[in-house]
Amino acid sequence: MQSAPILADPEVKSLRSDYLKPLRDQFTFHFDQTVPATVLAKMDETDSVVFLSDLVWPVADALAIQYLIGEVSDDEMRVRMGTFMRGTTGLFKRFTIASQTLLPTALAHLGGRELT
Repeated sequence: MQSAPILADPEVKSLRSDYLKPLRDQFTFHFDQTVPATVLAKMDETDSVVFLSDLVWPVADALAIQYLIGEVSDDEMRVRMGTFMRGTTGLFKRFTIASQTLLPTALAHLGGRELT
């Protein structure tokens, strides 16, 4: 399968364990109400919006980011967010290329033909 080398990549494994799995397990598919409550309890009223470069995140996104990144300095947050953004962008690109290779092969195997 096309995705096996991608998923075996050490950088992808780190991205999945450090960012994607916690995000999935606590904020998206398996929402855990205690996680944002814990993050909110640590925030003060000036933390309702996070500004980073040209991006602005409302409070819901700020909670998820705060959970993923942790309580760190602004400089460390930029480093960790850069790692997260570059990692997810790279992973998306790799899966897109793999799927574009896999789909025509699978369709041909199923009897599909190229349209001219």
